[in-house]
Amino acid sequence: MSNEEKRSTHANWNIYVATATIILLSASVMTSAQPRDANASATGNEGAPMVHIPSGPFIMGNDHGVGSMRIDETPAHTVYLDTYDIDLYEVTNTLYFRFVEETGHRPSTFRKKKKFNGPNQPVVGVSWDDAAAYCAWAGKRLPTEAEWEKTARGTDGRQYPWGLLKESPRADGKAKLRRPPEIGSDEGGKSPFGVYDMVSGVREWVADWYLTEYYAKSPDRNPLGPKTGFKKVLRGSSWMAKSEISDRVALRRRDSPSNRKNYVGFRCAMTQSAQD
Repeated sequence: MSNEEKRSTHANWNIYVATATIILLSASVMTSAQPRDANASATGNEGAPMVHIPSGPFIMGNDHGVGSMRIDETPAHTVYLDTYDIDLYEVTNTLYFRFVEETGHRPSTFRKKKKFNGPNQPVVGVSWDDAAAYCAWAGKRLPTEAEWEKTARGTDGRQYPWGLLKESPRADGKAKLRRPPEIGSDEGGKSPFGVYDMVSGVREWVADWYLTEYYAKSPDRNPLGPKTGFKKVLRGSSWMAKSEISDRVALRRRDSPSNRKNYVGFRCAMTQSAQD
C-alpha cells in the first residue's frame, strides 16, 4: 500500500470513529433529557419512565347534574381494568425526534416553531397515526380511553386529578400559559398514581374511536371503544384552556385522526405481558 493510500485509509477511519462517537453522544443526550421520577417502574424500548397501574375497578364517566357534565360522559359506570403501565410524562420533542431519525417517519408539524420545539416540551402537531406509530416503535401502544381516565382519576371518583375541587393547584394558573409547559412542571396537578400533566400539558390521543352514547353499552371490563368510527377520542386539557372546567377527568373530546394541532400530543401505555 502506498503512503497516499495509507493516509486515505487513516483519514476514513478517523471520520468513521468521529461519526460513531457523535451518534453515541446524541443517543446519550436524548435519553438523559427525559426526566426521571421515583414513581417510575417499567420503560419501553425508548427508555421513557412509566408508572404501574394495578388492576381493579374504578368509576368512569359522570351522572346527570355533575358539574359541567356533557351527555357523552353519561352514565357513570364501574369499569374493571387489568393491570397496565403508562408513561409518566407526555412524549417529548426529544423522544419524537429520535423516533423520526431512526425510522424516517414524518416529523411533527411545528418542529421549526420556537414556541413548540423545546426539547422537554410535549410534542404537538402529530396525528393519531403518528402517535400510534411512535408507540409501536417504542414497544408500546396508545392507552385506551378507560386506561387514560383511570390513570387521571384514580379509584375514588374524583373530578380532577388533584381532588374534588375545580381550583387548579398550579401556581401560575393556566391563564398565563402561552405555550405548552415542559413536562413534569405541574407538580401539584399529578394524578393519584403520580402521573404528570394529564390536564395541564396538551390534549392526548387515545386508542378509541369516539361514539357519543358509547358508555350506555360499553363492556364493564377492559373496554376498547367502538370497532369503527370517524373520529378518535382526545382526553385531557391543554395549555390553551382558560377554565378549570376543561380539567375534569371525565371530559371527552374527539377529532379527525388525521388532524395535527398545536395543543394535541400523546403518551403511550403498555400491557404488562409485553414486558415479559
